[in-house]
Amino acid sequence: MLGSLKLETNSSGSTTASRDYNAFGSLTSGSNTGLLGFAGSWGYEEDPSGLKLLGHRWYDSFSGRFLTRDPAQDGKNWYGYGANEPTSRIDPRGLSDITVLGNDEDVPLSGLGFFLDRPSDDVWFHPTKKRLITALVAADRGDNFYFWGHGGARGSLFINGSDEDRLTLADIKRIAALRLKYHRGKLGHVELHSCFSARTPEIINAWLDAADELEGYPGVTGSGAIIYWPKTFTRHEPVPKRTKSNPGPPETLGGKKKFT
Repeated sequence: MLGSLKLETNSSGSTTASRDYNAFGSLTSGSNTGLLGFAGSWGYEEDPSGLKLLGHRWYDSFSGRFLTRDPAQDGKNWYGYGANEPTSRIDPRGLSDITVLGNDEDVPLSGLGFFLDRPSDDVWFHPTKKRLITALVAADRGDNFYFWGHGGARGSLFINGSDEDRLTLADIKRIAALRLKYHRGKLGHVELHSCFSARTPEIINAWLDAADELEGYPGVTGSGAIIYWPKTFTRHEPVPKRTKSNPGPPETLGGKKKFT
């Protein structure tokens, strides 16, 4: 697993301890001597009991299962880890994420790599707007939302081929208001691989009312995505320029473009 701590060295760089794990995180050689081990760089914490704390839940690597049910109760198996695909998926928070394949007409299979890289238990294909709104309102605090599909100039997401089933700016604002009303807290990371998903301050601010972080495109998807945080985005103002006092957030996940 990428991000696992397998070697310990001293000040001269000599190896003092080593360890290895199987796909689900159980030790196959060596021993854990600290807080971080298997997938430690993702925040997995080791416990002397052999269990691992993944954000909100305790995980047993020997059985490959969580000890408590998924708070979001998403999918059929509320105790499963990484959709039983530990070599390609992680779950650093112990929660279920929402991954949606929207309308990708004219570019079929374009998002295949995107979905293979997302650590979600399942993928929704062309859900109705009602179902998606319900899920985004009911999602647990900190859950992530990933979307792949076409987008409209006013920030709408094309969920499927129906014009009535586009997630609009008004819907985004409604989701934020309902999450606040029902004390659901904010979503975690919203990642929108669709054109114009972060085109205007109004669109960005609407998502940042519903989530802690937004990754979207100010133009077409080939223009490079930008990550926005509330603390670095001046609400209802043009995107601020990078200065010494306001350096902006780090590079995007792809490392190709910075917030300027």
